[in-house]
Amino acid sequence: MKKIVMALALSTAASIPAIAQSNLQLYGRLDVVVDSVRFKGTPNSASVVDLSTDTSYWGVRGIEDLGAGLKAFFKLESGFSVDTGAQGSATQFFNREAYVGMGGNFGSIQLGSQYTPALWITAKVDPFQRSANGAILNLMQQNGGNRQRGYLLLQNNALQYVSPNINGFAARAMSGLSERTAEPRDVGEFRSASVEYSQGAFYGAFSVEDLKIASTPLGAAWSNKTYTLGATYDLRTVKLYGYLLKNTLTNSRDADAYMVGLTYPLGAGTVRASYSTRKIDATAGSKASVMALGYTYDLSKRTTLYTSYALLDNGAASNMGLWPSSKTHGLPANGQEVRSIEAGIRHFF
Repeated sequence: MKKIVMALALSTAASIPAIAQSNLQLYGRLDVVVDSVRFKGTPNSASVVDLSTDTSYWGVRGIEDLGAGLKAFFKLESGFSVDTGAQGSATQFFNREAYVGMGGNFGSIQLGSQYTPALWITAKVDPFQRSANGAILNLMQQNGGNRQRGYLLLQNNALQYVSPNINGFAARAMSGLSERTAEPRDVGEFRSASVEYSQGAFYGAFSVEDLKIASTPLGAAWSNKTYTLGATYDLRTVKLYGYLLKNTLTNSRDADAYMVGLTYPLGAGTVRASYSTRKIDATAGSKASVMALGYTYDLSKRTTLYTSYALLDNGAASNMGLWPSSKTHGLPANGQEVRSIEAGIRHFF
């Protein structure tokens, strides 16, 4: 028995250096918020206080040095709710990203379920850092409640090339496979590319994507294209943000959106403000707008306290929602106003 225990101990010890050499890392983010939400307007008005989860996840990633300037790497990331402990998806365990790739001086090639090029731009041009009730995803993101009229968050079955940074320029190109055998076989196909430029106080980026979606009734693949343009400029005392989005959909009127915002350092934290709006061209009552004001206070490099207020004004034909309350309560009725006051804590590990 002692020999068996000793053998197990030695085998475990022997495996530790191998894991260390592969740079295996466990990481994550816990983000929980108390959110007071008020829905105003027909068919009814209501107020509710929630304990909600903003973006929370855990993941495992690793890198192996292959020599000759090459490396292999992987990433497996899973979202969950801190308030309930529930998984973020009932069908995907690693529902955020799951991919493997190889990189070198040429850049990197990644295969699997991945964030789109447009997503990475929004992470840099959103004053609210894609979090809290003022997040850019409220009106701009496809799965943020705007029924396909925005950029795509995540693409399964994707191949992506990420370039190195060359004199401030960087690029991404992605192709998503439909894997359909039934006609129309191109439904679900996805193509996207982006170019970013960063120099000194300025950052600018452009992206384009084309998702083939099923026609109504099904018989063909419609082209759902989204173009985005974003920029920031750091004046040291104030940082300015701007974002434009245009979506075209077969047999539909174009959707247009924009966001302007700023951040201002105050004490150990940052004041954050933004205004965003979205509408369908020549469609009465389709306009929705969000005004948001917040403050984040850094307790350390890993832990942040935050509070924010957001007001969403829906037109008579619009039913956009505010993150993260829309996860719990769904989308409001057409024309309803939504107000949210929240306070939360965010911790990285």
